Amino acid sequence: MGKPFVYRFFTGFPTPKRSATGCDFAGEIMAVGSDVTNFAVGDRVWGIDDKGAGSHAQYLTFPADRAISRIPPGISYKLAAASAEGAHYALNFIR
Repeated sequence: MGKPFVYRFFTGFPTPKRSATGCDFAGEIMAVGSDVTNFAVGDRVWGIDDKGAGSHAQYLTFPADRAISRIPPGISYKLAAASAEGAHYALNFIR
């Protein structure tokens, strides 16, 4: 069994389970649920979802109590998303 087989085993066999890949994201909130109080429409946010994939999409639904935070002023979406992945790897190595 080579790498392609192992990769396909985790992402879906014979076709991918999700059409979008990725676990890190950054963007602007377009809508919030009625119970969400810590984020608002228009907030610039970044985060990571290491329990699944699909964040490399135009729109993403994400729980407000997971790994998501506001992007500080002056930080680009690109830099924020890259920081999420680096922090994720660092935390996993520490653990």
